[in-house]
Amino acid sequence: MDVQRQFAGGEFGDEYKTERGGSVFATVPHGQLAALVVSYWELRGRIKGMASTMATEHSPDDLRYFRKGNGICTGIPLSASPDHPLDVEGALTALRSDFWSRALQLTDVYESMPQARQEAWNTRLLAWLRPGYRRGVNPAEDLPEFDKESVDNLISNLLNRRPLFLAERVHGIFVGLSEKCLATQPEAFYKPLVIDLGLDERERVNYQKLGLINELRWIVSKFKGANEQPHFTTTYKLLYRAKTTQDAVCDVDGGVLKFTFDKAGVTELTVGGEIAWKLNAVISKLHPSAIPEKYRIRHRNQPKHILHS
Repeated sequence: MDVQRQFAGGEFGDEYKTERGGSVFATVPHGQLAALVVSYWELRGRIKGMASTMATEHSPDDLRYFRKGNGICTGIPLSASPDHPLDVEGALTALRSDFWSRALQLTDVYESMPQARQEAWNTRLLAWLRPGYRRGVNPAEDLPEFDKESVDNLISNLLNRRPLFLAERVHGIFVGLSEKCLATQPEAFYKPLVIDLGLDERERVNYQKLGLINELRWIVSKFKGANEQPHFTTTYKLLYRAKTTQDAVCDVDGGVLKFTFDKAGVTELTVGGEIAWKLNAVISKLHPSAIPEKYRIRHRNQPKHILHS
């Protein structure tokens, strides 16, 4: 089955439910998105009116988008034209980018994306800042007009693909932490992950893997219904303190994550069974045949931790 089509219906299974019975994904703020479209067109009209009349009276918001869209205060060289700061196309491009960014922030689409997709969106949102950018020259870089139809279609499409984005993100965490693929560890999160995290006597640390652990903690919080973003520094201090003062064993996030350290800085991470099957079920949406069914379904009397030799 084509992965993109698989998520087109927007139907979320039990693996996307929190401990409280809700969805791991946020409720869509339709009213706020509709209000944002109205606000965009009101401000767009004022900007065009200002450009056409060169009025001496204008709101700070109007001039802010002219300045942003034409390089003022961005470090980008301006043309020699004295009226360049009032180029209406530049101002409208800045306005359009700002409102698409606001629309993404109103939903949990952006935070559900893996880093590569976030960076692709960042590039598109900020393409207008590149020297020489002109709308229409490279349509792939252009954002659509911020009208009701475009917002409804694009945001709805992205919202329905949140399971795909989360699957990509969870799979990336598994591969990044374990340095294995599903072919060599088909149990995925049902089997402890051996991680060279560092945290040894020389106080070295693998910051990339620590970042992945922090990302995993955020996903765990979503499954628990909290959706709290743990701070990178907090995660580091928690694990380092545990290694040095608590017999090298640490239960994190209510015992969902269990870390066991050795003197060389190698860490074994065990994920609680109730979360492990959900993580695996999410990954299986991306790789349907890679994880055996027994490792991606919930079992009765699910043990707190799944331990494998």
